[in-house]
Amino acid sequence: MRPETDIYAEALQRWGLKSQLGLLAEECGELIAMINRWQRGRTGEDSVAIEAADVEIMLGQLRLIMGSQIDAAKRLKLARLEKRLEVR
Repeated sequence: MRPETDIYAEALQRWGLKSQLGLLAEECGELIAMINRWQRGRTGEDSVAIEAADVEIMLGQLRLIMGSQIDAAKRLKLARLEKRLEVR
């Protein structure tokens, strides 16, 4: 199998950023719905994992476009989480 980043780049080139952003939003919604079903005992972990994989694939494509911005935001968010964990 080719490297993930090569596959992501080809998907972005073929379908365009606008289309892939729409698909990312759709996949996020499907993950939310599946998590709700799982919490109510209406589906299993496998279904959640499948939807989470879809979201990760779409996020991988977004990372190609704005990876450094995502990394910077993630560092800030992790620092804030670390502080919250220290308080308790």
